[in-house]
Amino acid sequence: MKSFTTTLLAALFLASAASSLAKAAKKTYAGSYNGLPCTVQMTWHNWEGLGAVDGVIKVSGRTIIPFSGSNSQSGVIELQAAGETIRLVRGGGGKAASWTSAKLSFTETAATPTPTPSPSPTEEVLIPGSEMAERMVDESYTGSWRGQQFTARVRWAPGDEPGIIRRGRGTITMAGGQQFAIEGWQPSAEAAEFSIKPDETGETYKTTKTSRDGNESWEGGSLVLTPTK
Repeated sequence: MKSFTTTLLAALFLASAASSLAKAAKKTYAGSYNGLPCTVQMTWHNWEGLGAVDGVIKVSGRTIIPFSGSNSQSGVIELQAAGETIRLVRGGGGKAASWTSAKLSFTETAATPTPTPSPSPTEEVLIPGSEMAERMVDESYTGSWRGQQFTARVRWAPGDEPGIIRRGRGTITMAGGQQFAIEGWQPSAEAAEFSIKPDETGETYKTTKTSRDGNESWEGGSLVLTPTK
């Protein structure tokens, strides 16, 4: 009995010692969440090995999504965020490499985060089941910008100022793979305006809602967005 107690105490001591030796590290990453530019701030609770992780995803500089999870096996992170499980797989070498999944992807950045289109000065924490989370709508588009084809993803939310019924932020991906940030706002149900960055002209693209063969689109002089079904 004495031997068993001694062995148990020794095991507990070793586990406690190993836990105390775990070195935490805080890292900042730039990437995309649901097709929108984001910054990921993550704490690795055992940087030298496997262990728990937690932090926040900042989407378009305005929405904050808390997460927690674990790096339970080499090259894999499983996170719980906004009521969903996200499984990320490492690409390249070391923990500073890229981490990718269908919903969330990011790489470590020592510089400034990925540029975001005209963020509002206030931030909102997105809690699963919250009113704001339920009122947000993700939409996918195909379209053309100055005659060049693209696909796009935009997250729309209720307007944040008088005269704007809803506002959206997202990313367009050109046929050649180049990506641009896009912001849209609707002053009415039949009109929408968009800005694209980087865009050397600084133009605001005014569009109107049109319907062709039962498909609605936002169409302007040099920008067309058609929702995909």
